[in-house]
Amino acid sequence: MLRLCDPAAAYNWHVKIDDAYQLALEHYQANRLTDVARVLRQILAARPDYSDAIHLAGLLAHRGGTSPKAVAFIRRAILINPNVADYYDDLGLILAGQGDADAGIEAIQKAIALRPEQCRPYKNLGTLYSDRRQWDLAIECFRKALALDPAYVEAESGLANALTETGELDDAIASYRRLAQSENDPRLASKLLNLLHFHSDYGPSQIIGAHFEWDQTFAAPLRASIQPHGNDPAPHRRLKVGYVSPDFRQHSIGRFIAPLLENHDHERVEVFCYSDVSWPDALTQRLQLCADLWRDTAYMTDQQLAQQIRDDGIDVLFDLAAHTEGNRLMAFARKPAPVQASYLANCGTTGLRTIDYRLTDPYLDSPDEFDDSFHRENRIRLNSYWCYEPFAEPLEVIGLPEALTGALAFGYVNHFSHITTRALDAWTEILARVPGSHLAICADPGSHRNKIISHFEGRGVSGERVQFMRRPSGEACFSQCAQIDIALDSFPFAGSTASCDALWMGVPLVSLAGRTAVSRSGVSILSAIGLADLVARTTDEYVELVVQLAMNRDRRSMLRKTQRDRMRSSPLMDAAAFSRDFESVIRRMWVAWCAGR
Repeated sequence: MLRLCDPAAAYNWHVKIDDAYQLALEHYQANRLTDVARVLRQILAARPDYSDAIHLAGLLAHRGGTSPKAVAFIRRAILINPNVADYYDDLGLILAGQGDADAGIEAIQKAIALRPEQCRPYKNLGTLYSDRRQWDLAIECFRKALALDPAYVEAESGLANALTETGELDDAIASYRRLAQSENDPRLASKLLNLLHFHSDYGPSQIIGAHFEWDQTFAAPLRASIQPHGNDPAPHRRLKVGYVSPDFRQHSIGRFIAPLLENHDHERVEVFCYSDVSWPDALTQRLQLCADLWRDTAYMTDQQLAQQIRDDGIDVLFDLAAHTEGNRLMAFARKPAPVQASYLANCGTTGLRTIDYRLTDPYLDSPDEFDDSFHRENRIRLNSYWCYEPFAEPLEVIGLPEALTGALAFGYVNHFSHITTRALDAWTEILARVPGSHLAICADPGSHRNKIISHFEGRGVSGERVQFMRRPSGEACFSQCAQIDIALDSFPFAGSTASCDALWMGVPLVSLAGRTAVSRSGVSILSAIGLADLVARTTDEYVELVVQLAMNRDRRSMLRKTQRDRMRSSPLMDAAAFSRDFESVIRRMWVAWCAGR
């Protein structure tokens, strides 16, 4: 135990305790938590009012999973020394993590008041505002942090995300470009690639070029270390099939993959799920029951994950994330399985040479409209790319909202970040040609709503005809869709889950066919249920189709009554047939590998 010095040496006992505290910090930063606790006990036994040590004890308790104890420690440190900004900053983060966001924000604001020249509290406050989807305040905080430290990566990343959420795509792309260039980080570069799909100014050649560049920069250096695969090349044996995703939860990916996993023939395939879900939910638990082996991989590095997959002897491995948040493409770059394919999260290419196949269907990649320059993987077509199921107890379909309110309601129910100027121009013309109608748009509160209003008013359409609603989650999305007469798809990034939810509630959808697979999900979904006549080829045709449908109340009423049955009897909801088709695709890929060895 650290002891007080004898009177002759009393002049330097504070220095010795300070040295001990620095040692505790070193242990903490190196994740030697047992050593941290030991040194802190010594310090506090000698000096119980050492506030920095008490604060560090709070951080240690928080890292150990006991947040209430952490709060108590840090509040005690503040009572001893109320003028240390870091105490309030850390307290705010812990309180917010416990679910008390208001108290967390208040604490971090105190940190800023004490040390306005520190950038970290501004970044943390921006993060808390982002969690509450208060984007204007978040953007302001991130920009203040960057004004103090222009190289602050976490603040730049937070700003880029907030700009994306508010539809400021040019500024968001610029932020991600700066991050990608300065950090050489594949995940930050992935965010940039994903964002390019949302923007009208980026065509297929630019998008695929950026994906190839990502592969060359990050994945290519790993290819020389790829080892041969020792999998048994018997073409018709039971296969080990792996699925890798951060979204085995209440998420679009979780919802679309559930029917497949629940209908797999386990005599033909042994199912392995590699889950990067940090906060599992009811859907996670449901999906776990479908796997022969479930591995929680959130705390594995890409190299560890790749080694685990190789050790498991996976034959065919599916990436379900592409370049979306939380992807594991750097594990796929190490080629842990002999056959690798991309499916679901992004209909387009990953750009990786180590991913052999990209699943698609006859509508996402029409043989007449697409060539091999738009992707790197071999395309292999399912009968339908999608297998949809609603929530367990969906609402019943109601009558036309127009009949109840007297005004026709258009609705956009997808992500606000997918709204482009081209789409807004089309929607403005639609409202101008359909008197008395209004448009409901999913959008969080903030100044970006005012920009939408200004767009319509600048083209002679009253802003009062545009309404906003927060994008719901769970079953609330169905009740929201029920209030819409016609759903408007976005472009160039078309909807998928939200589009299916609207269709399930009897709401007809009009979509615009784009030049990339990502822009053609509406084409795929509508074609699968026999409504390809609601797909436009040009923006003018899109407007015309919507206006004609608005004027044709009889057809809208018929679709309202029959669309759910139409979906049930279509490939879109035939889970058993979809799973057999999917397994046949797996077998074709495997047989090709066996023949090519």
